[in-house]
Amino acid sequence: MTLFAGGFTAKMYNRLIKLTMNAEAIGTWAGLVWTALNDKDVVVGLKQLKKETKLKDKEVFAAIGWLAREGKVDVQTNPEDEKDFLFTLVQDK
Repeated sequence: MTLFAGGFTAKMYNRLIKLTMNAEAIGTWAGLVWTALNDKDVVVGLKQLKKETKLKDKEVFAAIGWLAREGKVDVQTNPEDEKDFLFTLVQDK
């Protein structure tokens, strides 16, 4: 089981965050997604990322948008399935 800041699990974070999308919630989701990607250190598909973080589609995409804006994540279309995406962390140079 992956623990996040404060010893929270992804499930605990999701219970704490209401359905409203605000900067605080999206930032928290971005932390969950970043941690999941960092723990894997490989290309991760949307389905696996949702499973790891316990986030819904719209929450994952909001988090990915946050991380992409910060230049921390790379998003690619899955060559095997055009409806799927692959995510990786951008390595520091």
